[in-house]
Amino acid sequence: MKKYEAIKVLVGLVNGKIRVRNNSVSSDKVMLAMFICSQLIMELLGKMYLSEIKLSEDEKRVRNILKGLPRDAGVRWTPKAKEKLLELYESGEDIEEIARFFNRTSKSIEYLSLIHI
Repeated sequence: MKKYEAIKVLVGLVNGKIRVRNNSVSSDKVMLAMFICSQLIMELLGKMYLSEIKLSEDEKRVRNILKGLPRDAGVRWTPKAKEKLLELYESGEDIEEIARFFNRTSKSIEYLSLIHI
C-alpha cells in the first residue's frame, strides 16, 4: 500500500465513506493504513524538530492540528485574506470570531490588524 492510499483509507473512514463492517475494506487494510500513517506522522514530527528543515504550508497545518492549534496558525497570509481580515476588523467584528473564520489565533488577528491600520 502506498502512502497516499493509506491516507485515502483513513480519510474515508473518518468521513464515513468507507466502512469496515460492510466489508468495503478489510480490517487488515485498515490496520496497514493506520501503521503507514503513524509512520508518516512520526516522520513529520521528526522534521519539525530539525531546525534546518523548513516546513511547507501543509506540514505546518498538520503540525498545528497535532498540537491542538488553529489549522492556519503560522501559515502565510494571502493578499486576499489580508484584505478580508481588515474589512472584518474595521467593521467591528469580534476578534475571536475573525480568528475562528480564518483558522488563526486571536493574537495573529490583533497583530496583523494593528500593523495594517
